[in-house]
Amino acid sequence: GRYALIAVTPPAVPRAVYHRDLTILIDASGSMTGEPIETAKRIATGLVASLDEGDRFEILAFASNVRRLTSRMEPFTADTLRKITREIGNLQAGGGTEMQSAIQEALASLRPDSQHQIVIVTDGEIGFENEIMETLSRGIPAGVRLHAVGVGAAPNRTLTFGLARGGRGLEVLVPDTAEAEAAVERLRVATSRPVLTDLVIGGSAVVTAAPARPRDVFAGQPVVIAVEVRAEGGTIEVGGRLAGSAEAWGWRTSVGAADASAETVRASTLPIGALFGRERIADVEAGIGKRLEWEAADAAIEALGLRHRIVSRRTSLVAVAEEPSVDPLAPRRRERLAVELPFGVSAAGVGLEGGYDDRDFSAVSMMRGAPAAMAFGEVGSVLSHMSQFLRGGRGGKTAPAPTGEGVGTLIRVDGDVAVIEIEVPYDGFRLPKKSVMLTSDTTRESEVEVIGEESSPAGPHKRGTVVRLALRVADRSVWTVGNNVMVRWNVPGAEVLIVVEVPAGLEGTK
Repeated sequence: GRYALIAVTPPAVPRAVYHRDLTILIDASGSMTGEPIETAKRIATGLVASLDEGDRFEILAFASNVRRLTSRMEPFTADTLRKITREIGNLQAGGGTEMQSAIQEALASLRPDSQHQIVIVTDGEIGFENEIMETLSRGIPAGVRLHAVGVGAAPNRTLTFGLARGGRGLEVLVPDTAEAEAAVERLRVATSRPVLTDLVIGGSAVVTAAPARPRDVFAGQPVVIAVEVRAEGGTIEVGGRLAGSAEAWGWRTSVGAADASAETVRASTLPIGALFGRERIADVEAGIGKRLEWEAADAAIEALGLRHRIVSRRTSLVAVAEEPSVDPLAPRRRERLAVELPFGVSAAGVGLEGGYDDRDFSAVSMMRGAPAAMAFGEVGSVLSHMSQFLRGGRGGKTAPAPTGEGVGTLIRVDGDVAVIEIEVPYDGFRLPKKSVMLTSDTTRESEVEVIGEESSPAGPHKRGTVVRLALRVADRSVWTVGNNVMVRWNVPGAEVLIVVEVPAGLEGTK
């Protein structure tokens, strides 16, 4: 392909700027406890203090619920500044992260002579980025700009980058309170001095532009756009609206054909195609334009990565060896290593304080259909329930205690063949050779065949290693998320019971 870079440079002194209607969304969830919430409060206070006469603001804090610190969009005055500074100072972190509701409440059309600037300050510690991106991909009002501030030592950049790109705003990363003042200045320039808005790239020479929806041109901050250019050449046209007026702005140039003896723009040896590919992938990731299903998005990212020979989440640099280096049937050892918290993040804020040990987590993980989160005090009752469950206490009767209780995970279903990975629960563990008894919430106990050639050796195996057990199961509906599936077999002098987890996406009914 042929590619070009366009740089839109603002004048040294803008003729006019917009009034600001500023909405600040502060993440006050539990993971923000400590320095992150203090950093967020400094940023919010500094942004409000940067407003001018004629500007308006509102502030919302979100955790498990969305709470307004201002009753409505308020005009900026010395009195409102004192009031909101006090409200922000009293803000405490705790609870969940109801971010989507906060964004939806903030997305509203406002004065025609202003630009609604939304600044979201968060560490991004959520598990539903896709839903947030889908909200933005459905389109935000034309006069709204969304800026994302990632606070703390390890913000979720998948979220903050996607929010800023989808909202035509800035992404600003603030690791600690010492950087808060510099972040406020960057955001002040972005929210108070957009010079050129609603940029559109077109012309007969343009195949595609990336970003598809460029951010505004701020005072002192040029915008760079990569475009793919047709081989036959043509025109490149850039249009937009000058801030503070209805006046349109436009720029146009010509590009010669690929086989022309002279170009009308300067040729470059820089890998502009790779840059264009990265920008196009970022557009797909952020859901810019038409909403893509995940399968289509993955295919588009893979095609772009291969075409432009760049690394993405679907393409990578691969070394190919002739000989296999890992035997999937050989026992493997799994080590659990402690992962340190990012600097400044509170252990209590993310729910990591409590007297758990490995047995607690194993028992809780065996409870299929259990609540996603439970209070620390519930662990004792959970363990008691699991003990009864594993020992046959469903109907109030007590069965002989089996030995070698463990957990398995379904990793593959291919026709009637199901492959389970088991973490060996004790030394001397042995796999069955011919058959096992299988039961679940939806099926009666039945004998199923063990497929020896796809299973790990029978053993004995040491505690903590990971082995595979392949079974021939005709009824694929057994493999349903939430279904309590149990496999048991006898070994000399004991009975082994394995509770099998079915991860989402591996359901046998699909």
